[in-house]
Amino acid sequence: MFKKPFEGNNVTSVFNAIINQKLEPIPDTVDTDVKMLILEMLEKDPNERPSIWDISNRPFINSRINKLIEEKNCADQVM
Repeated sequence: MFKKPFEGNNVTSVFNAIINQKLEPIPDTVDTDVKMLILEMLEKDPNERPSIWDISNRPFINSRINKLIEEKNCADQVM
């Protein structure tokens, strides 16, 4: 979508926006898996957000990671 989910003139106003503003709806043109991941990553409660390991283990992300590893022949660096 190429835009920041929260805007502000300074750090305090951005924090305030994160805490108090609702997210704009994600367009229906965005893949459902990606949409769900975005919503989870922008969850207001940090304990409810997925970890990098949770994200990397999702099939649609993991397949892309594996494809990149294969294309770049960089399994030693990644693993």
